[in-house]
Amino acid sequence: MSSITLFELLSGAKTQRHLDDISKIAKWIESIYFDDDVADMAATIYRDLKEKNEIIEHRDIFIAATAKCNNLCIATLNTDHFERVRGLELLDIDKHRNITQGARGLDRL
Repeated sequence: MSSITLFELLSGAKTQRHLDDISKIAKWIESIYFDDDVADMAATIYRDLKEKNEIIEHRDIFIAATAKCNNLCIATLNTDHFERVRGLELLDIDKHRNITQGARGLDRL
């Protein structure tokens, strides 16, 4: 999980229980940091989206760049934004909701 994703989860937590669940998840999912390579990729994505007048939030650009630099797909409910990024593999969580709701603890997030 990108460090930007961790930030989004933590800042969006509404209860202590949510924070506790996120902390548990963060212990077993390695955080991928925003480094110079990711910054370079993010700038490329930004310029491409701006040229097409399809800009998305900076956080989403940072997450997309992290995924691309690390050859990872993105599991998201926000496919509308991420599908604008060329060459990014997406897993639409909404289409796979039955799978995620069965996972212990994830359905409470």
